[in-house]
Amino acid sequence: MHRGQLNPCPFCGSAERRYDQAVGEVICASCGTVISEREP
Repeated sequence: MHRGQLNPCPFCGSAERRYDQAVGEVICASCGTVISEREP
């Protein structure tokens, strides 16, 4: 999993997110909200 600094999470305001390559999702590192997911 990679970490990156992006725009704040729309739910909790955290700027730290992680990209999970296994499932293709970007998630908020603070609250776990899925920010974006891989297109089917």
